[in-house]
Amino acid sequence: MNTTRILAAAALFVAAGSAFALPQEYVKADAGFTSSLSRADVVSQIKDTMNMPGAKDGSYPSVKAQAATVSTPMTPSARNAGGHADLYFGA
Repeated sequence: MNTTRILAAAALFVAAGSAFALPQEYVKADAGFTSSLSRADVVSQIKDTMNMPGAKDGSYPSVKAQAATVSTPMTPSARNAGGHADLYFGA
C-alpha cells in the first residue's frame, strides 16, 4: 500500500514539474515581424501628430454644451413613489 502511494505521489510530482517547465528554445516576440514603415516615416507621423491642436497641452477640442430640458416637472408625489419599506423604492 505504501509503495503504491509513493509511486502515485512521484507520478504527480513529475506531472506537476513538467507543467512548469520552460520551453526548450526561446522565440522572440517579434520573430517574423517586418515593418511597413521606415524610421523616417514614423518620426514624421509623430511630428504631424504633435502639431495637431491640443496635442502639446493635453486639452481636448471644445464642444458646445447644450442645456438639459425637462419636459415634466417633478412633483413630490412622483419623486417619492414608494416608501422606505417597499421592495423597490427607486425612480
